[in-house]
Amino acid sequence: MFAKNLGTHLSLDETAFSNGDLYTIITNKLAKGKKGAIVAMIKGTKAEVVIKFL
Repeated sequence: MFAKNLGTHLSLDETAFSNGDLYTIITNKLAKGKKGAIVAMIKGTKAEVVIKFL
């Protein structure tokens, strides 16, 4: 978790790596994909896991 990257508008996406692991990625929309965009990378995609983390 990169708390310094938190903003008022966040984006949530899922990705799969080549070994089959699924991750949920939370980004700050105001960073527009540039430096400071990643807020968190959470292993798994289940809502319960993501909610606990946030």
